[in-house]
Parts: sequence; structure tokens; C-alpha cells
Amino acid sequence: MAIYYRRQTIRVPTDERELAYVAGLFDGEGSISYVPLDNGHGSWKLTITNTSWPMHEWLIERIGGGVTDMKHNRVPCWQWRLNRQKDVFLLMEAIRPYLVIKRDRVELALESVLTKFGGRHPSLCRNGHRLYGQVPLPTSTGMECRQCWRERSRRYAALRRARRLAAFKR
Repeated sequence: MAIYYRRQTIRVPTDERELAYVAGLFDGEGSISYVPLDNGHGSWKLTITNTSWPMHEWLIERIGGGVTDMKHNRVPCWQWRLNRQKDVFLLMEAIRPYLVIKRDRVELALESVLTKFGGRHPSLCRNGHRLYGQVPLPTSTGMECRQCWRERSRRYAALRRARRLAAFKR
């Protein structure tokens, strides 16, 4: 199985026709599955399997994700997939109004992902700031946006200055 293309971040289409097209592809050719992990948790995965290579190119160009080839009954076949929970959540949330057949399963998955992220939208940091267009910073307290990191750094610097001043006055 060869990986043809993988883009780390996705772009959710804003055009309603494109969202409806992706929802139709997902309703007809796609699947959503829950993959349990060894640590007791799990993750959701979106896949669309088809024999049309131009369709997979379109999905990568418009959304992102990864495409792998699959030998299925000697017919060339490719599988587009999303694995990152934030990406899965954002795409499911965008196509949910256009789904017919898999709407119940997607709503179950959305509820599960929200629970995993502590009831908050995965594109928000724990203080409610938007994470669009920025990479969360890993810290000892978890992932933070740049604004939270700057605020925490300023508070820590002020605390250090106050401690130095108190030690100097003794």
C-alpha cells in the first residue's frame, strides 16, 4: 500500500456546492469508523474509497488528507482518509447538514469528539481563543494558543520580578 499524497492540515470548503458534493461522496462511498487504541481511548477516521483517481485528486486539492492505493479485485482503487481528530470534527461538522444516510453516525461521532475535547470545540484552546491559522504550543499544562502562552509568560515574568524585588529588599 503506497501513500500518494498527504497534507497535514485540511481546508474545509466554504462553498455550499462543494460541501454538498463531499457529503454525497461520503454518503455513497465513504465510511466513518472508530478505531480503539491500546490506552483505552480511540479515534474516529473518515474514508472514501473509489476507483476514480481524479475524484481523489479533487479531494486532496480542496480539502487535504491522505490517499493510499488499494488492490481490490484487481481493479485500481484508492482510499482517501482523514485521521486527525480535529480535522475529522471540522469536516463532519461542515458536511452534517447535507448528509442523509450517515447523519446519525456522524452526529454520534461529533458528540464523542466533543466529549474527548472536554466539551469544547477542537479549534479553540482551553481558554476559548480561536486556533485557526496557528499551531498550538505544547506546554507543561497542555496545548496553548500563542495568546495564552504570551499571557502566561507575562504573568510568570511579573512574578519573577516581584520575587527578585522582595529578595532585594530583605
